[in-house]
Amino acid sequence: MRCLDESLIDDLEFWLRVRNQVELLQRRQVRSGQASESARPGGQIVLEAWLKSALATMAGSVVDEPIPDELLRLIGGAASSGKPE
Repeated sequence: MRCLDESLIDDLEFWLRVRNQVELLQRRQVRSGQASESARPGGQIVLEAWLKSALATMAGSVVDEPIPDELLRLIGGAASSGKPE
């Protein structure tokens, strides 16, 4: 069984490789004149991807749970009336 530290190091190494690839692709686009002015930094793209992955890992089982009927009724009532209850 791997320890938590090894897992974190592997994750960090993976995301650093992803960031490097994103930045390499962005540099190629700049050199070829295809880069858009609204291009985001590679670090920002990687942070968003990491955050989505981390949230999916942490909350994946919660997302798979069914929404209770009572909560659906509360949400439906608030949405149809246009104001929170």
